[in-house]
Amino acid sequence: MKEITKKTLDDNNYKIPNSTIPYKEMIEGISKAAPIGIGIVINRVFIFVNDFLCDMLEYSREELIGKNSRIVYPTDEDYEYVGKEKYQKMKKSIAGAVETRFRTKSGKILNVILSSSYIEKDNPEKGVIFTAQDITDKKNTENQLINTEKSLKAFVNGIPESILLIDKNGIVIEANDTVSKRLQIPKDKIIGACIYNLIDRETSSRRKEYVKRVISAKLPVKFEDVRSGRIIENNLYPILDDNGEVTHIAIIGYDLTEKRKNEEILRQSENKHRSLIESLQEGIWIIDENECTSFVNPKMADMLGYSVEEMIGKHLFDFMDENGIEIAKKYLERRKSGVKEQHDFEFIKKNGERFYASIVTSPIFGSNGEYKGALASIQDITERKIAEKKLKESEERYRELYNNMSTCVAIYEVKDNGNDFIFKGLNRAGEESSKVKFEEIKGKSVLEVFPSVKEIGLFDVFKRVYDTGKPEYHPTTLYKDERISQWVENYVYKLPSGEIVAMYD
Repeated sequence: MKEITKKTLDDNNYKIPNSTIPYKEMIEGISKAAPIGIGIVINRVFIFVNDFLCDMLEYSREELIGKNSRIVYPTDEDYEYVGKEKYQKMKKSIAGAVETRFRTKSGKILNVILSSSYIEKDNPEKGVIFTAQDITDKKNTENQLINTEKSLKAFVNGIPESILLIDKNGIVIEANDTVSKRLQIPKDKIIGACIYNLIDRETSSRRKEYVKRVISAKLPVKFEDVRSGRIIENNLYPILDDNGEVTHIAIIGYDLTEKRKNEEILRQSENKHRSLIESLQEGIWIIDENECTSFVNPKMADMLGYSVEEMIGKHLFDFMDENGIEIAKKYLERRKSGVKEQHDFEFIKKNGERFYASIVTSPIFGSNGEYKGALASIQDITERKIAEKKLKESEERYRELYNNMSTCVAIYEVKDNGNDFIFKGLNRAGEESSKVKFEEIKGKSVLEVFPSVKEIGLFDVFKRVYDTGKPEYHPTTLYKDERISQWVENYVYKLPSGEIVAMYD
């Protein structure tokens, strides 16, 4: 151990290819400026760590140098997994990256992407250089998105009416469980199929005419038909793009059979889509004071479709379009002023494709304070950008669907272990029916807004649904307080997130 701890970056006589900067100067520059954890290990013993890694792990450099890297892993399993996975990948392709966990000195657990490569390809004994990227916030965001997706699916599938989203050709984009039940076809056979092929010829012909009318007029259309003795009210809503053109049609089918008998029916709808953030892999890119590339690692070159040799010496602007150049000029001025920051950027790959990146960048200054260039840690977020765009479009479609429903929908946050329910959402129909604006009642107790819910027994339904998780139907009842008086029926169910949804008409 003493022999290892005494090794220095100089006496190992390392050489870095494809760079115009001496190795020692490069390591010192990266160590000081890189907004990412960087270290070197020999036989998994730390011989070099930068300040960023020390700050991340809450250790001083003296506490890490000479110590086995097991000190930063929460369990033996994490330590052994990295040793097995990463080094196997490095044997095959020199570099290797794994997602793992670190434990800080205070015991905090971090999710990290650990990327490593041999310092000398043909001499592993020279050691391994690695970068550690903290992705804890990203992992938390991913988990939130997964939970949101589950809640959204449960919300849509909990609606007792059919909800269908089709494109202009009738291809089904989304459908809830009720559609499957009414058509008596498995949902996986519905999604992606043409809706006109799933219903009888007469109904199909009539539906096509109504869809054409929606596309032509760009206005909602409502009609009824009878299937298997059930009266279905079909509401077709155009979903418009930014140019005002119809791209999709949302169809809500209400079973009016019981309403015609009792003058009431349950209706509701809301749905949102999901976004999935894919794991990011970082590249390292260094430019000199003239904005020319002085160093890139293989991952960075691969991201843009170049070899390392092709990128060295090229100007930064060679990898972006005119708009990107103007944006980059402003960021470069900030680097020269000493500003470190994170931002998204769009590059142009060698094959002409666009490459979206998240950049954490820092300036590099010489010993006399002169600007020497900049260093950036770059992650590929192309798929995330595409997913965010789709999610935004989907959210807009489903929010429009939610707000155009004629059924009232209220969403409550549970307080005091089910002894109170606070308003978290109310659609337009709910506002009109209840003669309130959501912004006025947001965060208020249902007992404050609708004081008679206990008297009609609806509050007890809320509590039972919260306790059991089973949906309940509250029959048509006269609700009356000092503000409103109306007959209402309620369908109440619980989301996986714990929120209570009440649909009433």
